[in-house]
Amino acid sequence: EMSAFELIYPGYGMGGHKGYPTPVHLEALTRLGPTPIHRRSFAPVRAAWQARESIDQTPAWV
Repeated sequence: EMSAFELIYPGYGMGGHKGYPTPVHLEALTRLGPTPIHRRSFAPVRAAWQARESIDQTPAWV
């Protein structure tokens, strides 16, 4: 199933998912942001969502 998600969300390394976050996956999470399938209860995902939301709320003139 994770290999199918790799096709939908390339760049996260989901095809080689081992059940724990790899450095490649954590870097992609920071660079690409979380996807709808990421668990928001997981601290790095929650932090990535919060970072995205704060960027989205920054006025364009800043």
